Amino acid sequence: MQKLWNNRQLRNLLLQGMALAGLLAILGTAGFNAARNLQSSGVTSGFGFLTERAGYDISFSLIDYSPKSASHAYAWWVGTLNTVFFAVVTIVTATLMGLALAMARLSPNWLLSTTARVVLEYLRNVPVLVHIFVWYGLFLALPAARQAIPLFDMGFVSNRGIFLPTFDWQYNSAALFLFLICCVGGVAAVWLRLRHLSRPLRALAALTAVAAITVFATLISGVPAQIDYPVKKGFGFDGGMTLSPEIMTMWAAVTVYFSTHCAEVIRGAVMGVHKGQAEAAQALGASRKLVMLEVVIPQALRAIVPPMTSNYINILKAASLGTAIGFLDVMGTTGGSTLNITGQAIECIAIVMLTYMVLNLALSWVMGRVNKAVQIKER
Repeated sequence: MQKLWNNRQLRNLLLQGMALAGLLAILGTAGFNAARNLQSSGVTSGFGFLTERAGYDISFSLIDYSPKSASHAYAWWVGTLNTVFFAVVTIVTATLMGLALAMARLSPNWLLSTTARVVLEYLRNVPVLVHIFVWYGLFLALPAARQAIPLFDMGFVSNRGIFLPTFDWQYNSAALFLFLICCVGGVAAVWLRLRHLSRPLRALAALTAVAAITVFATLISGVPAQIDYPVKKGFGFDGGMTLSPEIMTMWAAVTVYFSTHCAEVIRGAVMGVHKGQAEAAQALGASRKLVMLEVVIPQALRAIVPPMTSNYINILKAASLGTAIGFLDVMGTTGGSTLNITGQAIECIAIVMLTYMVLNLALSWVMGRVNKAVQIKER
Protein backbone atom coordinates (compact mmCIF):
# COMPACT_ATOMS: atom_id res chain seq x y z
CA MET A 1 0.00 0.00 0.00
CA GLN A 2 2.85 2.33 0.84
CA LYS A 3 4.45 1.67 -2.55
CA LEU A 4 1.24 2.47 -4.35
CA TRP A 5 0.85 5.72 -2.40
CA ASN A 6 4.44 6.70 -3.20
CA ASN A 7 3.62 6.40 -6.91
CA ARG A 8 3.10 10.08 -7.75
CA GLN A 9 1.05 9.51 -10.89
CA LEU A 10 -1.28 7.03 -9.20
CA ARG A 11 -1.63 9.30 -6.17
CA ASN A 12 -2.56 12.27 -8.34
CA LEU A 13 -5.17 10.20 -10.21
CA LEU A 14 -6.66 9.03 -6.92
CA LEU A 15 -6.87 12.57 -5.52
CA GLN A 16 -8.39 13.90 -8.72
CA GLY A 17 -10.94 11.08 -8.73
CA MET A 18 -11.92 11.86 -5.15
CA ALA A 19 -12.30 15.55 -5.99
CA LEU A 20 -14.42 14.72 -9.03
CA ALA A 21 -16.62 12.37 -7.00
CA GLY A 22 -17.12 15.09 -4.38
CA LEU A 23 -18.04 17.65 -7.03
CA LEU A 24 -20.53 15.26 -8.65
CA ALA A 25 -22.06 14.52 -5.25
CA ILE A 26 -22.54 18.24 -4.57
CA LEU A 27 -24.07 18.85 -8.00
CA GLY A 28 -26.31 15.79 -7.66
CA THR A 29 -27.55 16.91 -4.25
CA ALA A 30 -28.24 20.41 -5.51
CA GLY A 31 -30.10 19.05 -8.54
CA PHE A 32 -32.19 16.68 -6.43
CA ASN A 33 -33.15 19.47 -4.02
CA ALA A 34 -34.02 21.81 -6.90
CA ALA A 35 -36.20 19.17 -8.58
CA ARG A 36 -37.98 18.39 -5.31
CA ASN A 37 -38.63 22.09 -4.61
CA LEU A 38 -39.93 22.65 -8.13
CA GLN A 39 -42.23 19.64 -7.83
CA SER A 40 -43.61 20.88 -4.52
CA SER A 41 -44.27 24.29 -6.13
CA GLY A 42 -46.17 22.69 -9.01
CA VAL A 43 -43.49 23.49 -11.60
CA THR A 44 -42.62 20.62 -13.95
CA SER A 45 -38.98 20.01 -14.84
CA GLY A 46 -37.34 18.47 -17.87
CA PHE A 47 -36.40 19.42 -21.42
CA GLY A 48 -39.64 18.47 -23.15
CA PHE A 49 -40.38 22.15 -23.74
CA LEU A 50 -37.69 22.23 -26.44
CA THR A 51 -40.07 20.53 -28.89
CA GLU A 52 -42.86 23.05 -28.30
CA ARG A 53 -43.55 25.92 -30.71
CA ALA A 54 -41.41 28.97 -29.97
CA GLY A 55 -43.88 31.63 -31.10
CA TYR A 56 -41.49 34.61 -30.93
CA ASP A 57 -39.70 36.45 -33.72
CA ILE A 58 -35.94 36.80 -34.21
CA SER A 59 -34.93 39.96 -36.05
CA PHE A 60 -31.71 38.52 -37.49
CA SER A 61 -31.05 34.89 -38.40
CA LEU A 62 -28.61 33.19 -40.76
CA ILE A 63 -31.09 30.43 -41.59
CA ASP A 64 -34.82 30.42 -42.29
CA TYR A 65 -36.83 30.90 -39.13
CA SER A 66 -40.60 31.05 -38.71
CA PRO A 67 -42.05 31.71 -35.23
CA LYS A 68 -45.23 29.87 -36.22
CA SER A 69 -43.52 26.55 -36.91
CA ALA A 70 -40.08 26.67 -35.25
CA SER A 71 -39.54 24.93 -31.93
CA HIS A 72 -37.62 26.22 -28.94
CA ALA A 73 -34.77 23.87 -29.88
CA TYR A 74 -34.62 25.41 -33.36
CA ALA A 75 -34.67 28.89 -31.82
CA TRP A 76 -31.71 27.86 -29.69
CA TRP A 77 -29.88 26.75 -32.84
CA VAL A 78 -30.62 30.07 -34.56
CA GLY A 79 -29.34 31.95 -31.50
CA THR A 80 -26.19 29.84 -31.38
CA LEU A 81 -25.45 30.54 -35.05
CA ASN A 82 -26.00 34.26 -34.39
CA THR A 83 -23.51 34.08 -31.53
CA VAL A 84 -20.87 32.33 -33.66
CA PHE A 85 -21.39 34.66 -36.63
CA PHE A 86 -21.16 37.75 -34.44
CA ALA A 87 -18.04 36.47 -32.68
CA VAL A 88 -16.16 35.51 -35.86
CA VAL A 89 -16.87 38.77 -37.70
CA THR A 90 -16.17 40.95 -34.66
CA ILE A 91 -12.94 39.15 -33.80
CA VAL A 92 -11.60 39.77 -37.31
CA THR A 93 -12.57 43.45 -37.45
CA ALA A 94 -11.50 44.18 -33.85
CA THR A 95 -8.09 42.63 -34.53
CA LEU A 96 -7.56 44.63 -37.71
CA MET A 97 -8.72 47.87 -36.12
CA GLY A 98 -6.59 47.15 -33.05
CA LEU A 99 -3.54 46.60 -35.25
CA ALA A 100 -4.14 49.94 -36.99
CA LEU A 101 -4.54 51.75 -33.66
CA ALA A 102 -1.40 50.12 -32.27
CA MET A 103 0.67 51.14 -35.29
CA ALA A 104 -0.68 54.69 -35.02
CA ARG A 105 0.16 54.74 -31.31
CA LEU A 106 3.74 53.63 -32.08
CA SER A 107 4.15 56.10 -34.95
CA PRO A 108 7.01 58.64 -34.64
CA ASN A 109 4.56 61.29 -35.86
CA TRP A 110 3.59 63.20 -32.69
CA LEU A 111 0.14 64.25 -33.93
CA LEU A 112 -0.85 60.75 -35.06
CA SER A 113 0.50 59.10 -31.92
CA THR A 114 -1.20 61.59 -29.59
CA THR A 115 -4.50 61.33 -31.41
CA ALA A 116 -4.38 57.53 -31.21
CA ARG A 117 -3.57 57.69 -27.50
CA VAL A 118 -6.52 60.00 -26.76
CA VAL A 119 -8.87 57.76 -28.77
CA LEU A 120 -7.63 54.63 -27.02
CA GLU A 121 -7.85 56.05 -23.51
CA TYR A 122 -11.35 57.39 -24.09
CA LEU A 123 -12.92 54.42 -25.85
CA ARG A 124 -11.56 51.67 -23.63
CA ASN A 125 -12.65 53.41 -20.44
CA VAL A 126 -16.30 53.70 -21.54
CA PRO A 127 -18.38 50.59 -20.68
CA VAL A 128 -19.23 48.40 -23.64
CA LEU A 129 -22.96 48.67 -22.88
CA VAL A 130 -22.72 52.46 -23.28
CA HIS A 131 -21.05 51.91 -26.65
CA ILE A 132 -23.95 49.69 -27.65
CA PHE A 133 -26.59 52.27 -26.73
CA VAL A 134 -24.71 55.07 -28.53
CA TRP A 135 -24.34 53.07 -31.74
CA TYR A 136 -27.94 51.89 -31.55
CA GLY A 137 -29.08 55.51 -31.36
CA LEU A 138 -26.96 56.36 -34.39
CA PHE A 139 -28.44 53.53 -36.46
CA LEU A 140 -32.00 54.45 -35.46
CA ALA A 141 -31.28 58.04 -36.54
CA LEU A 142 -30.77 56.92 -40.14
CA PRO A 143 -33.48 57.82 -42.71
CA ALA A 144 -36.70 55.82 -42.83
CA ALA A 145 -37.28 53.14 -45.46
CA ARG A 146 -38.88 55.52 -47.96
CA GLN A 147 -35.85 57.85 -47.80
CA ALA A 148 -33.30 55.01 -47.63
CA ILE A 149 -29.76 55.82 -48.75
CA PRO A 150 -28.82 53.81 -51.89
CA LEU A 151 -25.54 51.86 -51.97
CA PHE A 152 -24.22 52.03 -55.55
CA ASP A 153 -27.58 50.83 -56.90
CA MET A 154 -27.02 47.48 -55.16
CA GLY A 155 -28.51 47.99 -51.71
CA PHE A 156 -29.99 50.44 -49.24
CA VAL A 157 -29.28 51.84 -45.79
CA SER A 158 -32.11 52.88 -43.48
CA ASN A 159 -33.13 52.76 -39.85
CA ARG A 160 -34.53 49.29 -40.54
CA GLY A 161 -31.09 47.97 -41.38
CA ILE A 162 -28.72 47.49 -44.28
CA PHE A 163 -30.17 45.69 -47.30
CA LEU A 164 -27.66 43.90 -49.54
CA PRO A 165 -27.89 41.62 -52.59
CA THR A 166 -27.48 37.86 -52.23
CA PHE A 167 -26.73 34.91 -54.52
CA ASP A 168 -29.57 32.55 -55.30
CA TRP A 169 -27.85 29.25 -55.99
CA GLN A 170 -29.67 26.79 -58.25
CA TYR A 171 -27.65 23.61 -57.87
CA ASN A 172 -29.54 20.32 -57.94
CA SER A 173 -28.63 17.53 -55.54
CA ALA A 174 -26.27 15.71 -57.93
CA ALA A 175 -24.42 18.89 -58.90
CA LEU A 176 -24.12 19.95 -55.27
CA PHE A 177 -22.71 16.55 -54.27
CA LEU A 178 -20.18 16.70 -57.12
CA PHE A 179 -19.23 20.23 -56.12
CA LEU A 180 -18.60 19.17 -52.51
CA ILE A 181 -16.47 16.22 -53.67
CA CYS A 182 -14.38 18.57 -55.82
CA CYS A 183 -13.91 20.97 -52.91
CA VAL A 184 -12.78 18.20 -50.56
CA GLY A 185 -10.43 16.77 -53.19
CA GLY A 186 -9.01 20.20 -54.01
CA VAL A 187 -8.38 21.03 -50.36
CA ALA A 188 -6.71 17.65 -49.76
CA ALA A 189 -4.50 18.03 -52.85
CA VAL A 190 -3.40 21.55 -51.86
CA TRP A 191 -2.79 20.52 -48.27
CA LEU A 192 -0.57 17.58 -49.27
CA ARG A 193 1.17 19.35 -52.12
CA LEU A 194 2.16 22.39 -50.02
CA ARG A 195 3.23 20.49 -46.93
CA HIS A 196 6.51 22.42 -46.86
CA LEU A 197 4.59 25.60 -45.99
CA SER A 198 3.33 26.57 -42.55
CA ARG A 199 -0.21 25.62 -41.54
CA PRO A 200 -1.63 29.18 -41.81
CA LEU A 201 -0.30 29.49 -45.38
CA ARG A 202 -1.64 26.06 -46.30
CA ALA A 203 -5.04 26.97 -44.86
CA LEU A 204 -5.05 30.17 -46.94
CA ALA A 205 -4.12 28.17 -50.04
CA ALA A 206 -6.92 25.68 -49.32
CA LEU A 207 -9.48 28.49 -49.04
CA THR A 208 -8.20 29.92 -52.32
CA ALA A 209 -8.66 26.51 -53.93
CA VAL A 210 -12.27 26.32 -52.71
CA ALA A 211 -12.96 29.80 -54.11
CA ALA A 212 -11.40 28.88 -57.46
CA ILE A 213 -13.43 25.65 -57.66
CA THR A 214 -16.61 27.59 -56.86
CA VAL A 215 -15.97 30.14 -59.63
CA PHE A 216 -15.01 27.42 -62.12
CA ALA A 217 -18.10 25.31 -61.31
CA THR A 218 -20.32 28.37 -61.68
CA LEU A 219 -18.89 29.24 -65.09
CA ILE A 220 -18.93 25.78 -66.67
CA SER A 221 -22.44 24.99 -65.43
CA GLY A 222 -24.04 27.97 -67.13
CA VAL A 223 -23.92 30.28 -64.10
CA PRO A 224 -26.41 28.45 -61.85
CA ALA A 225 -26.71 31.49 -59.62
CA GLN A 226 -28.68 34.68 -59.75
CA ILE A 227 -28.12 37.89 -57.84
CA ASP A 228 -31.16 38.79 -55.77
CA TYR A 229 -31.21 42.57 -55.34
CA PRO A 230 -33.30 44.24 -52.63
CA VAL A 231 -36.09 46.44 -53.98
CA LYS A 232 -38.44 48.86 -52.27
CA LYS A 233 -41.87 47.40 -51.71
CA GLY A 234 -44.55 49.18 -49.71
CA PHE A 235 -43.11 50.42 -46.43
CA GLY A 236 -40.09 48.09 -46.58
CA PHE A 237 -37.87 46.08 -48.90
CA ASP A 238 -38.20 42.76 -50.66
CA GLY A 239 -35.40 40.39 -51.66
CA GLY A 240 -31.72 40.35 -50.82
CA MET A 241 -30.27 40.07 -47.35
CA THR A 242 -31.10 42.24 -44.36
CA LEU A 243 -28.58 43.19 -41.70
CA SER A 244 -30.79 44.45 -38.88
CA PRO A 245 -29.85 47.53 -36.83
CA GLU A 246 -29.34 45.23 -33.84
CA ILE A 247 -26.62 43.06 -35.44
CA MET A 248 -24.92 46.12 -36.97
CA THR A 249 -25.01 47.90 -33.62
CA MET A 250 -23.46 44.95 -31.82
CA TRP A 251 -20.79 44.56 -34.47
CA ALA A 252 -19.83 48.25 -34.50
CA ALA A 253 -19.95 48.80 -30.73
CA VAL A 254 -18.08 45.65 -29.69
CA THR A 255 -15.54 46.09 -32.48
CA VAL A 256 -14.72 49.64 -31.42
CA TYR A 257 -14.55 48.76 -27.72
CA PHE A 258 -12.41 45.62 -27.94
CA SER A 259 -10.17 46.99 -30.69
CA THR A 260 -8.71 49.31 -28.06
CA HIS A 261 -7.85 46.33 -25.84
CA CYS A 262 -6.37 44.50 -28.81
CA ALA A 263 -4.34 47.59 -29.68
CA GLU A 264 -2.78 47.74 -26.22
CA VAL A 265 -1.89 44.06 -26.37
CA ILE A 266 -0.24 44.49 -29.76
CA ARG A 267 1.55 47.68 -28.72
CA GLY A 268 2.93 46.07 -25.57
CA ALA A 269 4.16 43.02 -27.48
CA VAL A 270 5.82 45.14 -30.16
CA MET A 271 7.56 47.26 -27.55
CA GLY A 272 8.77 44.04 -25.91
CA VAL A 273 10.82 43.13 -29.00
CA HIS A 274 14.40 44.31 -28.48
CA LYS A 275 15.08 47.42 -30.52
CA GLY A 276 18.34 45.89 -31.70
CA GLN A 277 16.33 43.59 -33.97
CA ALA A 278 14.82 46.55 -35.84
CA GLU A 279 18.14 48.44 -35.91
CA ALA A 280 19.91 45.45 -37.43
CA ALA A 281 17.28 45.14 -40.16
CA GLN A 282 17.42 48.87 -40.90
CA ALA A 283 21.20 48.67 -41.11
CA LEU A 284 20.76 46.18 -43.93
CA GLY A 285 18.67 48.71 -45.83
CA ALA A 286 15.17 47.47 -44.98
CA SER A 287 12.40 50.05 -44.85
CA ARG A 288 10.46 50.77 -41.65
CA LYS A 289 7.38 49.04 -43.06
CA LEU A 290 9.36 45.93 -44.00
CA VAL A 291 11.06 45.83 -40.61
CA MET A 292 7.70 46.01 -38.83
CA LEU A 293 6.02 43.34 -40.98
CA GLU A 294 8.90 40.89 -41.38
CA VAL A 295 10.97 41.32 -38.23
CA VAL A 296 9.06 42.89 -35.34
CA ILE A 297 5.51 41.54 -35.75
CA PRO A 298 6.56 37.86 -36.20
CA GLN A 299 8.58 38.03 -32.99
CA ALA A 300 5.82 39.89 -31.16
CA LEU A 301 3.24 37.21 -32.02
CA ARG A 302 4.56 35.01 -29.22
CA ALA A 303 3.48 37.65 -26.72
CA ILE A 304 0.33 38.71 -28.60
CA VAL A 305 -1.57 35.43 -28.91
CA PRO A 306 -2.05 34.43 -25.21
CA PRO A 307 -3.61 37.71 -23.98
CA MET A 308 -5.49 38.10 -27.27
CA THR A 309 -7.24 34.81 -26.49
CA SER A 310 -8.85 36.45 -23.45
CA ASN A 311 -10.02 39.35 -25.60
CA TYR A 312 -11.57 36.97 -28.13
CA ILE A 313 -13.39 35.04 -25.41
CA ASN A 314 -14.72 38.31 -24.00
CA ILE A 315 -15.93 39.28 -27.48
CA LEU A 316 -17.86 36.02 -27.76
CA LYS A 317 -19.43 36.51 -24.33
CA ALA A 318 -20.29 40.13 -25.17
CA ALA A 319 -22.92 38.82 -27.60
CA SER A 320 -25.17 38.27 -24.58
CA LEU A 321 -25.37 42.05 -24.11
CA GLY A 322 -27.38 42.22 -27.32
CA THR A 323 -30.53 41.40 -25.35
CA ALA A 324 -30.49 45.05 -24.23
CA ILE A 325 -31.33 46.19 -27.77
CA GLY A 326 -33.16 43.13 -29.10
CA PHE A 327 -30.29 41.19 -30.71
CA LEU A 328 -31.12 37.56 -29.94
CA ASP A 329 -28.13 35.31 -29.59
CA VAL A 330 -28.23 32.12 -27.54
CA MET A 331 -28.79 34.18 -24.39
CA GLY A 332 -31.59 36.20 -25.95
CA THR A 333 -33.38 33.15 -27.36
CA THR A 334 -33.04 30.31 -24.85
CA GLY A 335 -32.03 32.41 -21.85
CA GLY A 336 -34.54 35.16 -22.57
CA SER A 337 -37.64 34.57 -24.66
CA THR A 338 -37.81 30.79 -24.20
CA LEU A 339 -37.29 31.12 -20.45
CA ASN A 340 -40.04 33.74 -20.13
CA ILE A 341 -42.51 31.68 -22.18
CA THR A 342 -41.91 28.27 -20.61
CA GLY A 343 -40.81 29.24 -17.11
CA GLN A 344 -38.11 26.52 -17.21
CA ALA A 345 -35.44 28.74 -15.68
CA ILE A 346 -33.00 26.07 -14.53
CA GLU A 347 -33.08 24.14 -17.78
CA CYS A 348 -32.79 27.24 -19.98
CA ILE A 349 -29.88 28.71 -18.02
CA ALA A 350 -28.16 25.32 -17.99
CA ILE A 351 -28.45 25.13 -21.80
CA VAL A 352 -27.08 28.67 -22.16
CA MET A 353 -24.16 27.96 -19.81
CA LEU A 354 -23.31 24.72 -21.61
CA THR A 355 -23.47 26.43 -25.01
CA TYR A 356 -21.15 29.26 -24.00
CA MET A 357 -18.79 26.78 -22.36
CA VAL A 358 -18.53 24.66 -25.52
CA LEU A 359 -18.03 27.72 -27.75
CA ASN A 360 -15.39 29.22 -25.48
CA LEU A 361 -13.53 25.92 -25.13
CA ALA A 362 -13.54 25.54 -28.92
CA LEU A 363 -12.19 29.07 -29.32
CA SER A 364 -9.54 28.43 -26.65
CA TRP A 365 -8.48 25.25 -28.44
CA VAL A 366 -8.10 27.08 -31.75
CA MET A 367 -6.07 29.85 -30.15
CA GLY A 368 -3.98 27.26 -28.35
CA ARG A 369 -3.06 25.73 -31.69
CA VAL A 370 -2.21 29.18 -33.05
CA ASN A 371 -0.09 29.91 -29.98
CA LYS A 372 1.77 26.64 -30.45
CA ALA A 373 2.42 27.46 -34.11
CA VAL A 374 4.00 30.87 -33.40
CA GLN A 375 6.26 29.75 -30.57
CA ILE A 376 9.98 29.25 -31.13
CA LYS A 377 10.72 25.63 -31.95
CA GLU A 378 13.49 24.11 -29.83
CA ARG A 379 16.07 22.14 -31.77
